[in-house]
Amino acid sequence: MGSGKFHFRFKEESDLQYVMENRPYHSDGWMNAIERWVPTVRPDFPVSIPFWVEIRDLPDQL
Repeated sequence: MGSGKFHFRFKEESDLQYVMENRPYHSDGWMNAIERWVPTVRPDFPVSIPFWVEIRDLPDQL
């Protein structure tokens, strides 16, 4: 699609839902913003990419 954008097609809706529910993704040190396709890309896309951070061995009181 150009400008660093890719278009994936899924045979099954369940496959698409699995991908969407398990985002965000990263590859080679880069965060990938994945959104369901719409005819026009919002001018503010992406504003934010929510993700989880796991901190290990943090004392319970913190």
